[in-house]
Amino acid sequence: MQINNDYRLDHASADALGSILRSFADYGSSINMCRTFCKVPSKTPTIQSFSAALSAQLNSLNTKLANLQSQYANLNTHTTSLIVLQNTLQPDLEVFHSLKPLVSGPHTSTSLLTELHELACHSNAIGDVPFYKFVLRLFIPTLETYLRPLHAWMTSGQLQFSNDFFINHSQEGGIQMYDLTRDANNGVAAPRFMLPVINRILAAGKTMAFVNRMSVANSSIPSSDTFPQFETNGVNPFEQAFEMTLDAWITEKYALASESLKVAIHDTSEIWRELDRVHGIYSMLSHQNMTLFMDKLFQKVYGL
Repeated sequence: MQINNDYRLDHASADALGSILRSFADYGSSINMCRTFCKVPSKTPTIQSFSAALSAQLNSLNTKLANLQSQYANLNTHTTSLIVLQNTLQPDLEVFHSLKPLVSGPHTSTSLLTELHELACHSNAIGDVPFYKFVLRLFIPTLETYLRPLHAWMTSGQLQFSNDFFINHSQEGGIQMYDLTRDANNGVAAPRFMLPVINRILAAGKTMAFVNRMSVANSSIPSSDTFPQFETNGVNPFEQAFEMTLDAWITEKYALASESLKVAIHDTSEIWRELDRVHGIYSMLSHQNMTLFMDKLFQKVYGL
């Protein structure tokens, strides 16, 4: 390729020009990695959601670049400043450049959400508002996708089999058994920010699964289809606000499971009849039942 010597920069030295071009090359490399990440197919809904959100941000950048290209193409003057162009684009390019460690390698849903959460907390803590808002536009849609099977588990006891979820099931003697999924290090395969609430999530879902097995049709059981609304205005510390919102959402589902179990037990008359029999025997309210109980007891004691 031959260099056209008719073009020159009157406002930049060779060193300054080289610095600007290296800067654009570094940014371009990071953006290319983001584009490559979005093109790699994934079977995990959470990572697919992240790719879609990242693609939307890349499309916004493409639009801005196209507008700048049209603007420069229609200029009546032949003077264009690379320094002005660099300053104009740097805020948009810098946010993608900061994602380079995130898109440089393969991720599971757990690791991706953990890193996005840490990026949001860190950028909010240091007051980097542009990057904080950019990360939230990626993190919140990705998290909502991850929470969908969790929501179904806690509100209906339905376990959606997916690589995203940290609860598995097995059968022992025809009985469904539920437990937490462990990773290679024997830790729970869940995002780090969810570790404080995983036991309540497991308990709520197991309660709803038990209610379903009781086959109690009752329309009075409350329903909950709401998703958490996370604070995104950047005024309050994000980490604390996020933790409180997630905890409140889990608590709401936990209360729903508790209320569902209470309603199911209340509407199952058989359990109350059994409790009345036990109460009658314990309090000696029924001579006939007490006699039968004592006869059986003495037979066991004396081996009759």
